[in-house]
Amino acid sequence: MREVKFVVATVSNPTGADDLGTVAEAHYFVEDGVVRLCEPDGRALGEPYRRRLEKGEHERDVARRLALRLHRSNYPDDGGFHRPTGSLRYSWVCPC
Repeated sequence: MREVKFVVATVSNPTGADDLGTVAEAHYFVEDGVVRLCEPDGRALGEPYRRRLEKGEHERDVARRLALRLHRSNYPDDGGFHRPTGSLRYSWVCPC
């Protein structure tokens, strides 16, 4: 039985009281030096959600990157860097 682990990756940081940020959660396991995202019961997800560990890499860092990839494939219009932050305040300026 493989050991299924849990990871949380930050998608966007909070920008204020009304925006608490976004995280991506995922389950993963490591088998033969390969990190694979999986269902909570251990069933592996498809090919794009696996990657071989390189020398010096930590499995949690690889799992976070894979979790971000999964999140972006599920929410392609999330806005990312260009999302509204709620911190801009617009005001009318008199063209006088």
